[in-house]
Amino acid sequence: MIHYLPKTLILLVICCFSIPVFSQKQYTSYDEFPGIIKSYKPAYSNDFPFWAKMLYQEPVNFNDITHVFDTYIAGHHGEENAIIRYFINWRRAVKSYALPDGTIVLPDLINITGTFSKHN
Repeated sequence: MIHYLPKTLILLVICCFSIPVFSQKQYTSYDEFPGIIKSYKPAYSNDFPFWAKMLYQEPVNFNDITHVFDTYIAGHHGEENAIIRYFINWRRAVKSYALPDGTIVLPDLINITGTFSKHN
C-alpha cells in the first residue's frame, strides 16, 4: 500500500496542474476594444451555440462569426439573452476594426485611451 502512495501523489499533482490548461478563457483581446464593457460578457457555457463559442476564441474572423450569427438568428426570431446582447454590442464595436477579408486588426489601445484621456 505504501509503494502506491508516491504514484498516487504524482498523479494527483499532475491532475491539479492540468485543470487550468483545459479551462476556457473568459476574455479575449477583442473584449478590450473601445465601446465594449467586458464585464457584460457572460461566462462561457458548453451550451452556447457555435457563434457564441467563437467569442471566446482568438483569432476570430469577423465575417465568419457575423455570418454564423446571422444564420442562427434567422432561425431563432425573437430570441433574446445575454450572449446575443453581448454579441450585438461586440459586433458594433469591432466592425470598424475589421478588414474586408474579416481579419480583425487590434487597435493601439494605449494611444486610443491616451488620446481619449487628454480630451476629457
